[in-house]
Amino acid sequence: MLIKIFIIIVFMAFAVPICLLSIYTLKHPEEMFRMSEQWRYKDRDVEPSEFMIDMMKFGSVFTIILVIIFFIIMILDLSRIDSW
Repeated sequence: MLIKIFIIIVFMAFAVPICLLSIYTLKHPEEMFRMSEQWRYKDRDVEPSEFMIDMMKFGSVFTIILVIIFFIIMILDLSRIDSW
């Protein structure tokens, strides 16, 4: 039982920041582009294209869905194991 709780806590420690970052990217894709790509460009006023903005939004939605699916699978798998 203690191992189940530990696994859930470790997963949540990684899943919550990833989901929060994905939600922020979904709401502010231009700002996240500037934060993530500013080391490449000397000119700080680089504007992302519409395609790049759409890809960042798609990636953040995909990440959120993937984390939720992993969480559901983990909970179902841990609830099925009685020998722990």
